[in-house]
Amino acid sequence: MDSNFDALVDALAEEARVLGPESRIMTERALAERLGNSRATVRENLGSLEVLGMVRRTQGAGTYVTKPDASFVRLLFDLMSKFGHVDHASVERAREMMEISVVQEAADRADHHDVAALRGHIDDMVRATAAGDAQAGHEADYAFHKRLFTIADNPVIELFVDGISLALQDVLAKKRARALSVEAAALPEGSDEPRRTDTIHTPIVDAIEAHDRSAAAAAMVEHFSLWRRITESSDMTDEH
Repeated sequence: MDSNFDALVDALAEEARVLGPESRIMTERALAERLGNSRATVRENLGSLEVLGMVRRTQGAGTYVTKPDASFVRLLFDLMSKFGHVDHASVERAREMMEISVVQEAADRADHHDVAALRGHIDDMVRATAAGDAQAGHEADYAFHKRLFTIADNPVIELFVDGISLALQDVLAKKRARALSVEAAALPEGSDEPRRTDTIHTPIVDAIEAHDRSAAAAAMVEHFSLWRRITESSDMTDEH
């Protein structure tokens, strides 16, 4: 990295350790004088840090050190996809691999409040599907998987998978809608039977509640396998 950028990072990191998270840092003028740089150089480097989610600048209020969120990871994968470095299938597979590991940690750590919350998300999926509310169903599905990362309590993995999920949100929403459509077509007209796309999450929660790491991993693998079987069979049908 550029030496001016490195010097700015070191200065801000030192200040953040003293003042704590979400602290207001010194002004651009003060930083420029301390580092021996021009204000333009400091401003440019602060802009880079802002893109990375490390600082937040507000007109008239100053610059604050912040904790990066998943939006940066989403931006990274969006750009990598547009430049042809990765494709959605690779990103989606990476997400699946991490979730299989995470669900095992969740099985170790989950308490009855976590289990209740997960079952609540499944109920929300089922209700949304029955009501034909695709957006609410997608949000409940996303909330279920996000809760798993919260339970596992690994901020590094949570950040990356949350970012990956955001990068894939349109793809995942379309796949979910396609899976539900395929299931609905296979059922008698007017059937109110819950869809496997939703209820496949239940064995995952059962295994987590039993604190069974192996069963939790197997249930997650089956969840993704079912997802692929339904959506890929739909793709083949569409091609014909």
